[in-house]
Amino acid sequence: ARLSLLHDAKAIVDEIKRLDQEELIYLPQRLSVSTLINLKGDPGQLALDIRRPMPRHTDQYAKRGTEFHLWVERQFGAQTLFDEDLFDPMAPADVPLQELQEKWLASKWAGRSPIAVEEGFETVISGIVLRGRIDAIYRDGDMYEVVDWKTGRVKAGEDLTTASIQLAMYRLAYSKQHDIPIENIRAAFHYVADGKTIYRENLSTEAEIAALIESIELL
Repeated sequence: ARLSLLHDAKAIVDEIKRLDQEELIYLPQRLSVSTLINLKGDPGQLALDIRRPMPRHTDQYAKRGTEFHLWVERQFGAQTLFDEDLFDPMAPADVPLQELQEKWLASKWAGRSPIAVEEGFETVISGIVLRGRIDAIYRDGDMYEVVDWKTGRVKAGEDLTTASIQLAMYRLAYSKQHDIPIENIRAAFHYVADGKTIYRENLSTEAEIAALIESIELL
């Protein structure tokens, strides 16, 4: 019994020592844009998520948001990218799907024809493959607008600044993918429930995104 207690005590001491030591956590070679947002917003939590990945369940708000994106795709005759059977149309949400649909139809975006919806991309920055999917792209002459539909609450302040790395990445990826001068591309979040479109100026450049990837040490 004494040997067992000594073994357990040593194991506890070793664990404490291990926790006190710095541990390098390396970024995967492929990142989603949502992971890039987490890297900017909370690198420490991202490091924990990479070190000890936990299964994630789809909550009611994520389901509602996915259903809404599917519905918008159909408005423009786009081919759906998801299996409808995966979603429960009766799942509760803070803003009902029908209300989101009505508010979107009342927005300026519903009356315009996008040149692309749900456009996927992959681009390499600092040796890391970044991938994502742009909700909609509109064109007016030589100017383009990349738009991301948001079904949650309007962000502001630091939260909006952090979230805007998403628009920066979309804008950059679309510029590179289609060889369009980046100054000819605007980027916006459209918060459907509030009927509010927020254009973001002074978005991160490719060099700044590269610096974000290269300079943050995850411990």
